[in-house]
Amino acid sequence: MWAQGTAYALSGPFGMDWGLFLLLMGAVFLVLAIWTFRDASRRGMNGTMWFLAVLLTGLIAFGPYLILRVRQELRARAA
Repeated sequence: MWAQGTAYALSGPFGMDWGLFLLLMGAVFLVLAIWTFRDASRRGMNGTMWFLAVLLTGLIAFGPYLILRVRQELRARAA
């Protein structure tokens, strides 16, 4: 049995790589959710609903959003 030092205590049983992966995936989902919110709001859709759906489910909601958004027209931007 090997000694479990400070590095193990800080990174947990899965190591630093696993924690970094989860952090990056969380950042990617957050960026996708923000982009989806802004795009849905500009298209007259419920941006808050799509933001939460993409943030909580990731690509499961992002795929259907991309399919449904094609049918909506962009609103003219208010200057």
